[in-house]
Amino acid sequence: DTIGNVWEWSADCIADQNQWPTGAYYPPCIVRAGGWQSNRADLTGDAQGTELAADHRTDVGFRVVRVISD
Repeated sequence: DTIGNVWEWSADCIADQNQWPTGAYYPPCIVRAGGWQSNRADLTGDAQGTELAADHRTDVGFRVVRVISD
């Protein structure tokens, strides 16, 4: 159940500086899967948006994964 908890940071960022918000010094990065404040259309596995790390939103985070081998 990973959809709807928080928007999750991905490793992808917008490289084209023409698409950055005015005054941004760092690229906006892609977030996926919708957060707790999202509408229904954003609560899908393929939903994505862009966020700036400096915005410090409460519904954007990351997931920690631990692989346990046999």
